[in-house]
Amino acid sequence: MSQQDAAKEQANTRNNLRVVSIFAAAAIGLVGFW
Repeated sequence: MSQQDAAKEQANTRNNLRVVSIFAAAAIGLVGFW
């Protein structure tokens, strides 16, 4: 794997983590709302 590919993988992982954390926050907010 080239360094560029590794950097791209890391960026993808970071984006996925951000999406997951946003979904988690939304889910927790909905549960708290109910």
